[in-house]
Amino acid sequence: MTHWVFDLDGTLVDSFSQYHEALGEVFAAYDVGLTKADFEQCLHVTARQFLHDKLGPENVKKAYTQLTDISLRDTHKVSAFKGIDSLLKSLQAKGVELSLWTNRDRGTADEVLRHLNLQSFFSTSVTGTCVTNVKPHPEGLHKILEHFGCGPEDIVMVGDHDIDMRAAKSGGVRAIRVSWASAQLVPRCQLADDHFHRVDDLHGWIDKNL
Repeated sequence: MTHWVFDLDGTLVDSFSQYHEALGEVFAAYDVGLTKADFEQCLHVTARQFLHDKLGPENVKKAYTQLTDISLRDTHKVSAFKGIDSLLKSLQAKGVELSLWTNRDRGTADEVLRHLNLQSFFSTSVTGTCVTNVKPHPEGLHKILEHFGCGPEDIVMVGDHDIDMRAAKSGGVRAIRVSWASAQLVPRCQLADDHFHRVDDLHGWIDKNL
C-alpha cells in the first residue's frame, strides 16, 4: 500500500451542494427543471453525459462551458472535509505517494485543489479531460500506474461511489469506499475491500496498518 489514489468530490471535498446549484443555474437558462432523482443521477455520470441526456446533444458544448464558468466562479463554496488535511499529511509522513483521479475537468479540479491548498499533496493527477474513457473504466488508473512504474498490488483507491469501486476492481487494486459526504449511514459497499463512514476512522486504520 505504497501508493494511494484519491477521488476528489465527495471524498476529499464537500462539493455536491455547489454542483447542484451550478446545474440548477445552467438548466434554468434552458427553462428545464431538475428533480431530486436528477440530482442523484448527476453524481453517477460525467457532467457532459448528464447535460447530453437532459438537454440534448445540440446544447452540450454551450451548457458545459456555462457549468464550468459557474464552477470556477463558485469554487469558494467548496470545502475540504474535516480531517482530510491531517489524513493526507499522515500518509505523506509514512512515505506514501498520493495521486488524484477524478472525472472532473482539469480546470475546475486544479482550481479546487489550489483554493483548498491541497495541490502539493499529489504527485500526479488524472482528470476527466486527461483520458478517453472516464471511470469506471480503469484508463486513469493505468496512467497512474505507468507514472509511478508500480503494480496494482501497490495501489489503494479511495472513493465515495460505486464507479470508484468498479474502477478500482477493474484495475485490480485495493478499493476503499468512504461515505462521509452522506448525512445518513450508508450500508457497507459490497464492491469495496473496506468501508469507512468517518475520516477519523480511516485515519485510525491507516495508523494501525501502515
